[in-house]
Amino acid sequence: MNAYNNQEEGLPEDSLKAADVIDQPEHETVISGPPIKKIVSNEQFIRAWNGAEYLSEAAEAMGIQPESARARAAKLRKTFAKAGVNLTLRSHKRKPRADRAGLADNSAELARLAQIASDTYGTTQTNESDTIETTESLE
Repeated sequence: MNAYNNQEEGLPEDSLKAADVIDQPEHETVISGPPIKKIVSNEQFIRAWNGAEYLSEAAEAMGIQPESARARAAKLRKTFAKAGVNLTLRSHKRKPRADRAGLADNSAELARLAQIASDTYGTTQTNESDTIETTESLE
């Protein structure tokens, strides 16, 4: 239906209904809703999980969220343990962050933080203004 059909029905040209707009070819219908779940078989999951060095790599290979992959691994471990079957799933280490250097590599920051810890060790309660002044004076 379009404005032309509304005129045939005796309706004013500007009285379009929602269905009229969707049926017009120049408009796209957008369907929103929850994302479609990716179905990964247990075999695919175990192969991807054990084949990846990091959790994020395993999740990406399966097309699922890292949190979902971690939860599924825990569920599989629990299910297999309950059945008395040995399941050897890899325990992934954390992926190193490329966006910032580690604290252990920054000796100046280590010294600064050690000094703060030493200065505040005997203090029972610190004032927020004291903390701000100390931080600003060290910079």
